[in-house]
Amino acid sequence: MAEPWRSRGQWRGRGRGADRGGGPGAAASANRGGPPRGGAPRGGAPPPTPDVAGPGRGAPRGGPRGAPADRGRGARGRGQPTAIVPSAAPRGSAVDIATSVEPQGEKRPGFGTLGTPVDIIVNCFEADVPTGLIYHYDNILPGDRILPTRLTVAIIRRMQEQNQTIFTKRGSYDGRKNLYSPVEYPLGDREQFEVNEPGRPWPRSVRIKYAATINPSSATRYIEGKMSLDNQVMTTLNACNVAIRMQPIQDHPFNQKSFYTRTQFRNVGRGVELWRGYFQSIRPVIGKMVINADISAAAFYKSGPLIKLCLEYLGESPDANPVQFLSATRLDPRARRDLAKFLRNLNVQITRSGQPKQFSIKSTLYRPEKITGCAIIVYDRRFTDRQLEHVKSSLYNVTQMLGIQGMPPNPPVLRKDGTGTMYANHLRDAALMWKAIGGNMPNLLIAILPDMAEDVYTRIKNAGDIKIGVATQCMRGFKCGPGKGNEQYYANVCLKINAKLGGINVIPKPDTVRFLTDRAIPTIVIGADVHHPGPGLTNRPSYAAIAGSIDSDASRYVAISKAQDTRQEMIQDLAEMITHIIKKYMLYRRERENNPNPAPRRILFYRDGISEGNIHPDTS
Repeated sequence: MAEPWRSRGQWRGRGRGADRGGGPGAAASANRGGPPRGGAPRGGAPPPTPDVAGPGRGAPRGGPRGAPADRGRGARGRGQPTAIVPSAAPRGSAVDIATSVEPQGEKRPGFGTLGTPVDIIVNCFEADVPTGLIYHYDNILPGDRILPTRLTVAIIRRMQEQNQTIFTKRGSYDGRKNLYSPVEYPLGDREQFEVNEPGRPWPRSVRIKYAATINPSSATRYIEGKMSLDNQVMTTLNACNVAIRMQPIQDHPFNQKSFYTRTQFRNVGRGVELWRGYFQSIRPVIGKMVINADISAAAFYKSGPLIKLCLEYLGESPDANPVQFLSATRLDPRARRDLAKFLRNLNVQITRSGQPKQFSIKSTLYRPEKITGCAIIVYDRRFTDRQLEHVKSSLYNVTQMLGIQGMPPNPPVLRKDGTGTMYANHLRDAALMWKAIGGNMPNLLIAILPDMAEDVYTRIKNAGDIKIGVATQCMRGFKCGPGKGNEQYYANVCLKINAKLGGINVIPKPDTVRFLTDRAIPTIVIGADVHHPGPGLTNRPSYAAIAGSIDSDASRYVAISKAQDTRQEMIQDLAEMITHIIKKYMLYRRERENNPNPAPRRILFYRDGISEGNIHPDTS
């Protein structure tokens, strides 16, 4: 069964808000987007609904200055929250602001006195400010890498469930590093917990540290106009926002702003549904605290059998015979790649021997290249063995996820000082370390550099690309460790590795750039620029560089550069350099694409760094 949300990000694409005027029931309305724009017809407010309370009939219009209209408010904590129904516009503030309070922005000089007072209904609901102390805990780090928010929320929930003698009252967790509780936990200065998860052979380590005690009375004084906005007030508001968001994100798919439910949805076709979402936020206003509520929408996968989802995406009936459309011999290669992209990161549940198991469909590259050997050189003295293990495991897992085969789980490591000029020898020594294990010379060497090591980077590239002829991938030590080296970071690194090894990561879709992917008119894309020496340097040459595509999908490029007269903007050897690109293009198409007619029929030329006065001589 395909789960309706993704493993990361929780929704597909970017959700679109509902049309103006549509309430929570707009999805079921006959008119698309709900009621007409602007809400109720002219002449009066809309009738009260169970979700929004209207103004009481007995409330006199206007009333005393600054006094809110009578809302007939019932007991707290029962029924629906009470909507804010302001009275007629007052001539003075409902709260006397102290003169010592510093305004946020420009201070309002007063209220309007002209026009006709009217009652309005806004999407805010009055809330109580907490009265007891709030205990703030932070430094909550489950594991050594950044995990998806949905997973971290589940881990902290299990931690509290498995240690109920300590967590006597559940705290509210923001999904990253902050947890707020109405009671103080008997942790001491710091505590670490081992959290067991179903289906996971070893527990997760979760650290939790006391940070501060928050007194909500500062927020009360702030909304009463008796003090300025400070960090204590902001922390109280943040704690309240985490608290009202905690339960919905445990029960429903969510993103950074809203949570979503299938109680109201619309089928938009091709295996995608539009779900209603809800946004809520605690806001201080003059004299009270309110919860601002709004609606949104986002696209989700349809839940159900994975085969039927694939058929719907391809535009076929879910009940059609899948062999006719999904078999390897009948599915067009382009459609297969589009389908794989559509299913990327989709959560799927399978059942084996009566035991359900969930996994995520991972994406692969268009043409992943194979790694025939790898070694690591560490130039950062502060890089620990624990950080190195994180690098090895991350590279292995992400290359498997992207379809790059051959990455060893435990490549040999060579530690060197990042000084001197013998970097070519370092690369050879590392390559020989792999040869002693694998029996062949590697095609990839990874270097971990310290901070501010541009000179080391330049020498490694010179040694690998020019002197030895092996692909090198450099990473900075402070980025590739457990702190910042998450899955997304290593996915970006592996995209570079695949391109350096000769693979292809992505290609353009034919329907988006038909002039470029038309097989009847093969096209080369060329970019050219000239780099000049710095100001005052007249004895150094300028360098002209050209990069051009060599495959039919404009996804693989080669480059050539040449020195020329200083500060000469015209590329002097342009014809010779373009001839080199065309020969590489024809060689690749003939040998790698098996095309008997490899010559291009069109050149798309991009030229950077010239003024309008240079356009005519440059093109001629």
